[in-house]
Amino acid sequence: MNKSSSREARLVAQEASAIRAALKQSGYETRKQSRQPAWKIFVEPEKHYKLTYKTAPVSTWVLHPDSNDPNRQSLLDIIQNTLATEPAGVAREIS
Repeated sequence: MNKSSSREARLVAQEASAIRAALKQSGYETRKQSRQPAWKIFVEPEKHYKLTYKTAPVSTWVLHPDSNDPNRQSLLDIIQNTLATEPAGVAREIS
C-alpha cells in the first residue's frame, strides 16, 4: 500500500467512525459489512440503507438505494453534517 492509499484509508476510517457515532446518537443502528468499506444503516427493523465508500478516482460516500424517501434524506443530512464538521482535512461529498 503506497503512502497516499494508506492516508486515504486512515481518513476513511476516521470519517466512518464519526458517521457511525452521529448515526448512533440520532438513534440509528449500523452494522459493518465484511471485508468492504460498507455499513448497513437500519431505519426500521426490516428496512435499511447501505452506506459505502467508493475509492479513487471517485472518493466519495454513497447511500443506497437512491430514493426520495424522507428517511434517506434524514440520513443524508446527518452524514453530510458530520463530514462537514470533520477536522480530517478534505471535505467529501455524499450521493
